[in-house]
Amino acid sequence: MKILHKIMMLAIAAAIPLSAADVPVITLEKALESAKDNNISLKSARVTLNQAIRNADNAAGTFMPEIRLNAGLQAGGEFPPATQSPEYTGLSLNAGASASFSFRGTMVKDGETRAIQREAAALTFQNDYSGIEQSIIKAYWTIAANKVQADSARTFAEDAERQYQSSLEMYESGIADELALNQSELAYNQAVLTQKTAEDTLENSKDVLRTLTGIDGDFLISSLPGTVYLSFPSPDELFSIYGEGNIGIKQSRNSLESARLDLESSKLDAYVPSLTADLSYSYRGGWNEGWEYGSTSHGLTGGVSVSLPIGAMLPGGSADSAIKDAKDLVSIRSLALQQSQEDLLSGIRDSISRIVQYQGSMDMARKSLESAERTYELMNEAYEAGLVTASELADTRTDVLSTQFEAISYDINQLLESYSLAYMLNIGIDELQTEYGIRRE
Repeated sequence: MKILHKIMMLAIAAAIPLSAADVPVITLEKALESAKDNNISLKSARVTLNQAIRNADNAAGTFMPEIRLNAGLQAGGEFPPATQSPEYTGLSLNAGASASFSFRGTMVKDGETRAIQREAAALTFQNDYSGIEQSIIKAYWTIAANKVQADSARTFAEDAERQYQSSLEMYESGIADELALNQSELAYNQAVLTQKTAEDTLENSKDVLRTLTGIDGDFLISSLPGTVYLSFPSPDELFSIYGEGNIGIKQSRNSLESARLDLESSKLDAYVPSLTADLSYSYRGGWNEGWEYGSTSHGLTGGVSVSLPIGAMLPGGSADSAIKDAKDLVSIRSLALQQSQEDLLSGIRDSISRIVQYQGSMDMARKSLESAERTYELMNEAYEAGLVTASELADTRTDVLSTQFEAISYDINQLLESYSLAYMLNIGIDELQTEYGIRRE
């Protein structure tokens, strides 16, 4: 029983080997926090969000007039024949200011448009962050699965090496033939190759997490959390509770509102007259040859122009076509929203089905593991009594490790699918497990 316990401990994904005592343990929360500071996609999305926020906050600037100032100096002089010095005749000053303002019908909706754009940028950032978060979670727990596989492969290789050494000793003593030696050597080489492949896979999965989070160097991960079995109401009920919180549906609804604003803006642009007003002031003065200053002129001019649109009144005209295109876009976005709702309902249904399947497989895998463990205990007793060989005992231990890896894989798949469902419902995994977790004996 003690031997079996040691084998089980070796196969635990997050078990920290003594030789790795100085290797830091990276929690999932720390990995997600590191991504906020280092992930390039998130940095880019954050810049885009800040631009949209700034643009929305500056909506009032649309109605501000454009103001310009100008000034200049001019010097003059007379140039008599070269034998005489030039005479200074004066210095002139020109200055002016102007302001202009334009109004179009679309400006009425500019503030709403910018607010919609800000909301769209916020949703895009949230979607990007959630997507990267999902990738990090998957990469993190994939490391756990690969760690189990690498530990199991290492154990297989150790068993194969012992069997090969035993066969070699028996061959050199004349007890075993060359065929048995070659078979044990082949099994050992294959086990070593399997171990190398599993360790490479483990390191590759760590590289994926490093790329997503910016974490450097070697690290260990936390222990796999305890499995929380889940039981849900119908997919339609979950959709009715959480559907409007889904990021995809929010984005589709935001796009629909944006299309409706575009339609209203197109109508305003087509039917509301546009106005342009300008005002200019000019001043001219200067210093004469006696450096006496005097002003020579002041000027103030201004004007207002009104443009009456008639394009919308002409069938097939540019304004008429723009309005029809805007109406079509509203219809397309409305259908896209319906499709998003149908996709979410289908996604919830599929996710619940997979969770139920994984939980059923987890139960069967645990029963298989209990059977494999009991078989190993009996084989170990038979081995100590000299009734079975070390090779037969090792084969039974292989069955135990393989069954445990299968059980842990189902645990990880159920956990990842739970994260995926929580993402669809736009809630945290803790809220999902608290709300729908069930007790298991």
